[in-house]
Amino acid sequence: MMQLPITFRLTLSLLLLASGAAHAADWYVGSTGSDAPGQGASAGTPFATVGYATSAAANGDTIHIAAGSYAEPASVTVNKSLRYSGAGRASTSISRSNTGVGGGVFDLAAGASGSRFEGLTIRVADSNANLGIAAAGPISLTGLTLDQMAIVGPGAPVALVTGLHISGGASVSSLTVTNSLFTGLYYGWLASVGGGTPVAGCGVPAANTGGSFDGITVSNTEFSQNREKGLYAEMLSNASFTAVTVRDNGAPVAGGGVSNSNGAGFDINLKAGNYRNISITQSTFTGNGAATANGGAIMVKARDDRSYTCSPATLDGVTITHNTITGNERGIRFGEPMNINVLPSVLAYNAGPTNAVVRFNQINNNVPSFNGTGNDQYGGVIDQTLSPSIHVNRNSLMGNGRGPSDLNGIVNAQVTGAPGPNNTVDGVCNWWGHASGPGESQSVYTTPSGATGSGDMVSSNVAYSLFLLSSDLNGPCASFPVAPVTAVPVPALDWRALLVMVAGLALAGMAITRPRTRP
Repeated sequence: MMQLPITFRLTLSLLLLASGAAHAADWYVGSTGSDAPGQGASAGTPFATVGYATSAAANGDTIHIAAGSYAEPASVTVNKSLRYSGAGRASTSISRSNTGVGGGVFDLAAGASGSRFEGLTIRVADSNANLGIAAAGPISLTGLTLDQMAIVGPGAPVALVTGLHISGGASVSSLTVTNSLFTGLYYGWLASVGGGTPVAGCGVPAANTGGSFDGITVSNTEFSQNREKGLYAEMLSNASFTAVTVRDNGAPVAGGGVSNSNGAGFDINLKAGNYRNISITQSTFTGNGAATANGGAIMVKARDDRSYTCSPATLDGVTITHNTITGNERGIRFGEPMNINVLPSVLAYNAGPTNAVVRFNQINNNVPSFNGTGNDQYGGVIDQTLSPSIHVNRNSLMGNGRGPSDLNGIVNAQVTGAPGPNNTVDGVCNWWGHASGPGESQSVYTTPSGATGSGDMVSSNVAYSLFLLSSDLNGPCASFPVAPVTAVPVPALDWRALLVMVAGLALAGMAITRPRTRP
């Protein structure tokens, strides 16, 4: 085999190294910079705007943004794989000055896969659907990262301002979000599927026009004081949320007034597609949905009701474990409440989600503060589906609902007029606040459960006969009735009688073992 001359090989190696270096350049933005040729190559000669630096950069480059506040004249369109690195989210802030038009501070376009945002605060104005980071249209993005980021709204937005916005058929996969904050917005996150073609009897059903939100990993991140919802997802698969804090979303403190009836921490409201594997673990939900008619901490729905009968959704695999869920309007609700299917026009609950597991959670003191009229249930865990596989085990379920006569640990509602039998929730081995087990729910939407304990209440259509005997979620379970432990009296010991008995036995033994004499 012919070998290339050594000088040629060295030249080729140098060219390849130079080519690699050209695709890993560093660019700089500073508050004293200038958007002009010859600038941006060093911290001492920075560009003035992030948008100009983005235009100058190539795939794989890093844009360093010094401490300061930057008002970009227009959305920064990211159409290549770039790293945006600030001096820390407390020091580097980016906004957009042309707030009269919608769009993101950063608009992700085709080619932005692999981009990374770190150490920045993005400020979103209260105007005409202004967004923080947005991906819209028929594009496919993968490998995005947000680390040490804050996306901050005005605190009491009127417009639909969102921190992370996925819409219009965009597909986003392998997104990693760590150590970040989404606060003061209308939605912290919004992933929507859009509307479809009108269908007779269904109106305009939801239709997924090719978009997806898949492979999402979120950790050590906060969603707080967003006016409507911390997270609202109409599409979501293979998503894990670990050690997140979700507080005061969809509540009066978030928006200066109740936004509408559906405020929530996380509202996973899936439409027009088949979804799977959503996990929420080691997280805290508090103060969400307060004073809203249907609000709560975590809502999980696979919509096949109303107009969604024409484009139904399914969800298989939900895991909610080792969380603290307290002080919300409700704890966890599966299914859309009080549904009327268009085809046929009767009351009917959602068929899913299937294979939902709720275990080892502290679901306590979720007490409603809404004073109006409504049809939704209150409680720790509420099932308004026909799913055959909802498992609620080894949780603490205390003080949830409207006490003292309607403290519901688990409610499986059955509305009068709903077709067919209801499902049964697996609710064994939970702690109800008393060693005698749960009591009978007083909810007007359920039939008597027959529970006779003194703990918080359980409705019908819940398998509850085994329950924890203490607040130790790994402890033993018992069933109705719990037999009382009765002490058996032990008589006082008569030592004199005992000595006489022992002596008698000894003499008897001697008589038996005495050797016989021969006749």
